[in-house]
Amino acid sequence: MINNVVLVGRLTKDIELRKTSSNISTCTFTLACNRKFSSGNNGPTADFINCVAWRQSADFLAQYASKGAIVGVEGRITTRNYEGQNGRVYVTEVTCDSVQLIGGSKNSGNNVAVCVKKKLAMRAGETDKSITVDSPELRKIGEKIGTALKHIGNLDVDIMQNEKGEFCVLELNPRFGGGFPFSYEAGVNFPKAIIEWVKGNDVDASILQPKYDRMFAKNDFLAEIK
Repeated sequence: MINNVVLVGRLTKDIELRKTSSNISTCTFTLACNRKFSSGNNGPTADFINCVAWRQSADFLAQYASKGAIVGVEGRITTRNYEGQNGRVYVTEVTCDSVQLIGGSKNSGNNVAVCVKKKLAMRAGETDKSITVDSPELRKIGEKIGTALKHIGNLDVDIMQNEKGEFCVLELNPRFGGGFPFSYEAGVNFPKAIIEWVKGNDVDASILQPKYDRMFAKNDFLAEIK
């Protein structure tokens, strides 16, 4: 049996992210997919298809996509039903296995992408071991800093949380060093995105979505050079 759906369409409204009782991210949205031919002079020129995304796909859409954005979806048709005020309600929708932002990102013209990492070990002032984490609060801080500075390139921001739970910015490093390799290995391709932004092109935002809970450590070795 085959149940496979591939869609490309425009978002009909902004994404509203929700959390389940188990703290799992989810969102429902509608894609307007153009038809090649209308069904007459007054017939529809597009189909409006309901979709649902979960976990990282939902977080990704909420952060980068907005009304009018062109989104690609791969998934499957699913059905569900529930008891409504006027009787049983039956729903057919596309459950997304993967999503891709093709054009019209939320930050178009003012592009900021953030990869949050928790430092686990330091050596000689550099990060020796870190882990990527899902922190909406720190991500917002990073977006505000990046937007305010209008810096083109990679920006390392060191933030410490004090005993009161407040976040304090310790240092800003506009460079490609520091934690860049960790971000890249976690799935965030900053160099490619920066090149496209400088050219004025849209960026496939999937290359800026980090994989969470990925730990990375530097591995050094000694070699005698004669």
